[in-house]
Amino acid sequence: MLKREVYLATIDEHAMEIAEKYDLDISIVGHAGDGNFHPHIAFDMRNIQETERVNAAIKELFPKFDSIVSRSSDNQSIYIN
Repeated sequence: MLKREVYLATIDEHAMEIAEKYDLDISIVGHAGDGNFHPHIAFDMRNIQETERVNAAIKELFPKFDSIVSRSSDNQSIYIN
C-alpha cells in the first residue's frame, strides 16, 4: 500500500513524463484533506493535431493513475466521462 504523499508524487512524475512525451501542458490539482486529484490538460480543441495528442495522452495517463491509486490507502477509482 502506498502512502498518500508517495502516490501523489508518483502521479505527478507520471504526468510530467506524459506531458513531455506528447508535448502538452498537464497540471494536477488536488484536495489536501482527502487526497483526491484532478489532472488537467490545457489544449486548443481547434488544433486537430494537438487534440489527437491529448487523446493519446489520456489513454496512457488514466490507466496508470488508476493503477497507482488502487495501490494507495484511499483505494479510489478514476472515471472518465
